[in-house]
Amino acid sequence: MDVEAVSHATDDVLEALGLVKTGDRVSLQAFCKTNPVVEEAGEHKGDKKRSLLEAFLSRKKKRVQTSKRSVSSHPVKPSKEKTRKVQLGWLHWNEKAGKFQSVRLLKGGGSRDVDMPVEAKKDEIIAECVRLFFPNGSSKFLGKATNMDFGLANFKTEDIDESVIVAGSEVPFTLLNYMETHKMCKVRLYLTSRCKPVLSSGCSQSDVGKPAESGCSPDDGADLRPMLITENQFVHTWHDTLIGSSEQRDLIKNEQDNAYLASLAKDEADDQARRAAMEHDLMEWQRKESLRQARSLRVPNEPNPPCITVQVRHPTMGLLRRGFSSSDTMMAVYDWVGSQTTEPEYFELRLNSVKCLPPTTPVTEVDRQTLYMAECEVPPSICDEAEDKTVEFRGFGQLLNCSAMTEEHLEVECIGETLPEQFMDGDSSSGGVNANDCFTL
Repeated sequence: MDVEAVSHATDDVLEALGLVKTGDRVSLQAFCKTNPVVEEAGEHKGDKKRSLLEAFLSRKKKRVQTSKRSVSSHPVKPSKEKTRKVQLGWLHWNEKAGKFQSVRLLKGGGSRDVDMPVEAKKDEIIAECVRLFFPNGSSKFLGKATNMDFGLANFKTEDIDESVIVAGSEVPFTLLNYMETHKMCKVRLYLTSRCKPVLSSGCSQSDVGKPAESGCSPDDGADLRPMLITENQFVHTWHDTLIGSSEQRDLIKNEQDNAYLASLAKDEADDQARRAAMEHDLMEWQRKESLRQARSLRVPNEPNPPCITVQVRHPTMGLLRRGFSSSDTMMAVYDWVGSQTTEPEYFELRLNSVKCLPPTTPVTEVDRQTLYMAECEVPPSICDEAEDKTVEFRGFGQLLNCSAMTEEHLEVECIGETLPEQFMDGDSSSGGVNANDCFTL
């Protein structure tokens, strides 16, 4: 049934179609009466789609035309020139070695990474190298760039020509053609430099490349070579460079010889002084090492606990701790501390950094207490003031200087060839015993 038939149908017909309820039949008929053009809209649906598509296409055409107008009003930016990163080095001709040698970075050479156009020619690359290695037209290593002949070499340090071979045909040299020839992605080139030959005063700059009678010879009209001079010209030049007369030259030679001898004598004196200082240091070390070993031999063995524990604050070794017997004295502590190192040579052990402990002090007085070392010029005496201080050990007391003893302190009589008749004072020579009878020489 269409819309019109539904709107004019009776209740029996609609009930037979399945609309049992009265409200449903009334709602359906009201809907069909209020929307009579539903079928007509379906008929014109295709026309509406076509109209929408035409509107969209017309709007797109307008947008394209607007973009073309905006592009034509602005100037077109030129495309960037293609470049390639190139490593540039510097080789200078060494006359003595007879070959090119690389110039170090400290002398203004080294390797430089530069972006070069792929269409760069040989002269352009050389100019860029000169700008890098000769800033402001000069180099600290070789001087001005105007005094040099420059060239370009490949990674094999071979000279590069004005043309290269690409695919069997000869083409002008460019960076792109060079890369295509050697099939390489990383390019390394070298600037080669030679010092220009020095021309003599008899050959002007205008005569370069022309034949001349005095020796200026062309080399295919391109390169210059050092001039060859005759033997007479060499002798004349040598006489012109001599300094003064023969007497003046002898005087200069004598001055140089005297200066050399004085320098040699000074060097020998310095060597002797250095050797004497080393010998003195060695003797001092041997003396101190001998004292340390003597102290080490006097150190008693450490007893088993329980024992007296002594702590000493060493200036270089820190806190030292050791056990001693109750019958030991501070002399054993002095020897133990002095046997650790050679420095300090002489020292005192103090309690609370004030009271100096003599070597005769019992170790029981410093049990579990920290002692401090104090360097001194004279070692502590092993005896009390009231006792005889002539009996001392190494490291204790004032040592006697045997070299200072004279004949008035020690009288020694010469021994003769015959034995004396009287050996000791108080013996009589009339004892009936002859010394010659007891000994046979």
